[in-house]
Amino acid sequence: MKECDDEYFYILGADGLKTINVGDLVSWSEMPAGVRRGIVKSKYVKQVGGRNVAYAEILSMNHDIGSHTIEEKLIASLYVMSSR
Repeated sequence: MKECDDEYFYILGADGLKTINVGDLVSWSEMPAGVRRGIVKSKYVKQVGGRNVAYAEILSMNHDIGSHTIEEKLIASLYVMSSR
């Protein structure tokens, strides 16, 4: 096995963890809702099935005015629309 000094090497979604920042406007796709948008509230790594996986806590902007929810999303599934 190849040795790697990069601390992100063993994290699923490591590229997104490096590029997505708190406060960024992001989008993701859900079926059947289509494209959703939100603002990154926090990002973290947690262990799932024995593997480190990068997640983000998103303040989701729903279509209803004043209706916001906090959702947990895989960082690998997010697309940055605008950086803070």
